[in-house]
Amino acid sequence: MFSNSNFFWRKKFRFTHVIFDVDGVFTNGSFVYDQYGKQYKIFGPHDSDGLNLLRQRGIELQAITADRRGFPITRKRMEDMGLDVSLVSEADRINYVRKYSPPDTTCFVGDGHYDAFVFDVVKYSIAPANAVSVARSKAKYVTSTSGGNGAVYEAAQHILTIMRD
Repeated sequence: MFSNSNFFWRKKFRFTHVIFDVDGVFTNGSFVYDQYGKQYKIFGPHDSDGLNLLRQRGIELQAITADRRGFPITRKRMEDMGLDVSLVSEADRINYVRKYSPPDTTCFVGDGHYDAFVFDVVKYSIAPANAVSVARSKAKYVTSTSGGNGAVYEAAQHILTIMRD
């Protein structure tokens, strides 16, 4: 009879979809305002490389944001990276995930309070280092980098690693 101690058990993951929250994941979470309103968001420089690596594995990628006022900025940056983005309120995130991706083969990357609830319904969850504490505590993986500073790239590398093992 074989003993469990004789084997190294490792769970393999297969993802068909990765959904990213934008603000706090692709960005550092800051909104830059002037007297005319929201004008700028700061995005990380290496995240498109991570997206391309996931695309090469045939993974469908999506981005969501609840930021209506900053949506034109977000849409432009996501277009530049070849990523579809949808405006989804925090309250509708779980329904969005259930409707547009199979939760049992979906990874969700988020940083906020409401993202932590989505973590409960997807196969795998990732939070950047600067996520709120409830998101970090519920995530299966927390990046060492913050949103806007390579968290998407690191998340992509991690996803590829756990799919390979």
